[in-house]
Amino acid sequence: GFLWLVIGAVLAGAVQDFVILVASMRRNGRSLPEIAHDELGSITGTATAVAVLGGALLVGHSVRGSLADLVNNRLGKTDWMVASPRFFREALAADLAARPAFHDAFASQAPLIVADAVVMEQASGRRAGGVKVYGVDERFWRFHGVASASLGDREALLSPALARELNVSTGAAVLVRVQRPSDIPLDSLHARKDEVGRTLRLITREIRPASGLGEFSLDAQQGDVYAVFVPLARLQTELEVGHRVNTILLESSPGHRTTGLAERARDMVREAAAPDD
Repeated sequence: GFLWLVIGAVLAGAVQDFVILVASMRRNGRSLPEIAHDELGSITGTATAVAVLGGALLVGHSVRGSLADLVNNRLGKTDWMVASPRFFREALAADLAARPAFHDAFASQAPLIVADAVVMEQASGRRAGGVKVYGVDERFWRFHGVASASLGDREALLSPALARELNVSTGAAVLVRVQRPSDIPLDSLHARKDEVGRTLRLITREIRPASGLGEFSLDAQQGDVYAVFVPLARLQTELEVGHRVNTILLESSPGHRTTGLAERARDMVREAAAPDD
């Protein structure tokens, strides 16, 4: 989809604009309808101008539709999120939803873990960097209104782009290397360089299609999405964070004005937070 946008903008939009500009300059700055009227006559010129403008409107509508589909595939129902470089209580999401003011502005919430990783296909050794790992459970899929994956403890879902990069299919074993959270920067002399990550061996349960949120991403990007979905409880255990997460997704209530929602969410988080968050 992104390549079509680039090709369309360069080979279609830019060329069209350049041709119209040259024609206009050669005719003392006259507009396209005026040029068509002079060259083709009243009726034919008007029809040509209408056809050109109609085609431009159709292209614009198509581009808007493609961008809307891209946003829906990447974000799902996510309108806002609470994210932190440190882990906080998983129960904070439920505490937020229990507040009377929450449902005045938001429809639902879902806690998860978001982390960076390197993923390798075990048999071939092919690997991919820049992968996002999402530790999710049933609440994530219910939040977005898509079919639940019901992952086993040692199963994972891969995005289509990641599966192509690793050349894997359903049933393949992958190794997911996730960086462990630490209060000590990795470049510090006191950091434990031998304990910077944990490797999870997982079986590919499914190559999740875009329609099933397989291209979910919270990053501002238009390229391929490298993502792997793993059971939240398994990732919490491997990272030794207990019942803690680092992200909460929020969906705005239908028809609610977005003005001031960020401030309201921030205030509710402060009020619901416990000392160990």
